[in-house]
Amino acid sequence: MAGHTSVGHTPRWHYVVTSAPESWEMALGDIQRADLSARIIESLAPGLFVVQSEFSPARLGDALWAQGVFVRHVFPILETVDCCSYDKAAIIQAATCLGRVLDPTKTVSVQTRVMPGVGMTPYDLNTPVAEALTDRGFAIDVKHPDQAVSILCGPSKAYVGASSVKDNLSDWAGGARRFAHDPQSVSRAEFKLLEAVELFSIALPKAGRALDLGAAPGGWTHILSDRGLQVVAVDPARLDDRVSEIGLVTHIRATVQVYLSRHVTGPEFDLIVNDMKMDAGLSARMLGECARLMKPDGASIMTLKLKAKHPHKQIKGAVQILSRHYRVVGLRQLFHNRREVTVYLRRRSLERS
Repeated sequence: MAGHTSVGHTPRWHYVVTSAPESWEMALGDIQRADLSARIIESLAPGLFVVQSEFSPARLGDALWAQGVFVRHVFPILETVDCCSYDKAAIIQAATCLGRVLDPTKTVSVQTRVMPGVGMTPYDLNTPVAEALTDRGFAIDVKHPDQAVSILCGPSKAYVGASSVKDNLSDWAGGARRFAHDPQSVSRAEFKLLEAVELFSIALPKAGRALDLGAAPGGWTHILSDRGLQVVAVDPARLDDRVSEIGLVTHIRATVQVYLSRHVTGPEFDLIVNDMKMDAGLSARMLGECARLMKPDGASIMTLKLKAKHPHKQIKGAVQILSRHYRVVGLRQLFHNRREVTVYLRRRSLERS
């Protein structure tokens, strides 16, 4: 299995696909909605599998950006290395040779994943391949590359590919975006907001006002106030002391429903965020009611909490509600999501609301 094969006149591409372990069926559904011929040809681990498709990397990437939700990362398999003992030199050679399909004017990252039981680490491959590509004139950029050489070392073979990170759906190997631990971090939920801002290229206001629905213990409020926004944090529960003591934060100890019933002023918020632990449809309705509080050019970031059955139906229903007031710009299950998806929205013009 190397590059792509042809059956008759139809090219067959092979991809390593990554999703959350519990979301692999939905991820396959995302791909099959784009390409009805796509099918799994190998399952490597929960949320990690090989798919055959007629779509080229660019075409599949565009389709998944447009309508995919649960695929976290995908890369085309251009070479495989079969070896029980794992000859590192053979893998390094295969990866380095893929420089031939890369654009030398664009930056590149070497991204390696090693499955359990394989006797090596990602650094055993990343460093020599990056050095070899540097010798060939490529500029290495680990954080924000234009393209990637991707390596997955499985139990019996290594899968190697090279592609645009846009087509891969993420700048990071397997879509696993990790952030450095901040001693001042209030909750793990902060990573969800940071990842959404990065993945959807959201330009947060440098000043202005934000509304945080269901804010406690205050992780998202912490991130937004740290960016210079004045934040109205709505939640009947307490905020972490480190957040409640921030001068830019006003804590309204009430439910969102009570807050909305009492809040009758016009548009005043540049950004509204919502990470409430609430049924997806009800949460969407709450955010819809908040649209009257948002400035015409405002943005919103929210998570939709999903029940185990019929996740696509829940997402579709919530999006229909949100679309009355907002334009859906991005919708994905992020690395830091659990049984939920993150939605990025922009306020529709007041005439269309």
